[in-house]
Amino acid sequence: MLQGLRDEQDALWFALISLRQDRGDARDQRELAEAHLVELNGKRPSYKDEPAHVVAQREHIERLKKHIGGIDQKIAHKDSAHAAITGLLQQTVYPWLEKITGLAPVSNDPPPRLPSAISPATLDDIRNVIAELRADLHDVLSAPRDAAEVKKLASELITGMSARGAPNINSLLDGIPEIQFPMQYKSELTNTKSMMVHVEQPMVKEILCWLHHDAMIARLNEEIDASVDPETTITEKERQEKVTALSASLLEQERLEEAIIEALPAGTLRRPDADPRAVFGLSSKLPAPERN
Repeated sequence: MLQGLRDEQDALWFALISLRQDRGDARDQRELAEAHLVELNGKRPSYKDEPAHVVAQREHIERLKKHIGGIDQKIAHKDSAHAAITGLLQQTVYPWLEKITGLAPVSNDPPPRLPSAISPATLDDIRNVIAELRADLHDVLSAPRDAAEVKKLASELITGMSARGAPNINSLLDGIPEIQFPMQYKSELTNTKSMMVHVEQPMVKEILCWLHHDAMIARLNEEIDASVDPETTITEKERQEKVTALSASLLEQERLEEAIIEALPAGTLRRPDADPRAVFGLSSKLPAPERN
């Protein structure tokens, strides 16, 4: 039932596009006919004793006006039907589905506009665009992180390790000559693998970070500067913005690809890695499929 409503909505949408194009063409013809009538009549809008060819031209204009009026009636009828279905889907069905699923499962976007001429070559062109967008998306996802953000991450890591490596001096404060360094406990098999032993050893890395906190961060910053090319790095905010824009463009092109496949003769194969949201007309709010 839902798919039937969506199919009818799409059919009405494309019918409206075609009718509006027909109306535009008919209006152009009427304007040309009226201009020609003025020339035939010598710019005198007289109806007395007109030659037969002038009368015929007037009749032609009247037929065009009636034709335009008929198209207007069809547009009004289909526009009303399209608005009714769209209202039902967007105001009732989709909100209800979104409420019970937490997502908008069906796309509310109008169907993509198809090229005037469709052929297998058209499909190849769209697929080339999709391949380029995927390559751009891969480049953005794999671009090195901005040096400042890497330094911030390194600082947070060292600071966290430093906190875990701080010794406990409570006993020392109480006058007991003892310092408790942080220890870690591991279970290991003996050399003969005949039994399990429990090993206690100091948390060396954490203690070093506590002891040389600032020096560790400074040295890591030097390593980061030497390893990162500022020309190729990208901040996480920039990465997210680009991923969002590219992902939206990619889904839009895949929806167009699906519309072209539907318009081509039966048997046209889909790509095995096509986005299910495009194939089944699902919402862009649904998660994108995982890519290898």
